[in-house]
Amino acid sequence: MPAGDWSVGWIDTRRPPAYYGLAKNRLAALGRVLARGYLEIIRNTPLLVQLFFVYFVMAPILGIQAFPSAVLALNLFEGAYALEIFHSGIVSVPRCQWEAARSLGLSTWQVYRFPQTLRWILPPLTG
Repeated sequence: MPAGDWSVGWIDTRRPPAYYGLAKNRLAALGRVLARGYLEIIRNTPLLVQLFFVYFVMAPILGIQAFPSAVLALNLFEGAYALEIFHSGIVSVPRCQWEAARSLGLSTWQVYRFPQTLRWILPPLTG
């Protein structure tokens, strides 16, 4: 198997939770509802049930083989946990630091790149 398959799977697992983590915290109500629904559905079903669902239901519809369906199921499962990690990192920054960053003239997207947020996000993502 080419090494690119694993790197694409890792990138796909990390990118959507970052967006959903932002949506869960600050963005529109529709984004919060979608993020919350994704989180509740994925985290409240066992991984084996998700693997069976993706392989026996979604794989024939999408026309994919066994290995890509397993990667898809694991990406969805890991993505839900990564969403919670991103959310907890954003919430961990004290309110006074948010206000200080806004008073310095930082935009909303610059504020999300706090080193304090990364300090809480990186250890669980690498562990």
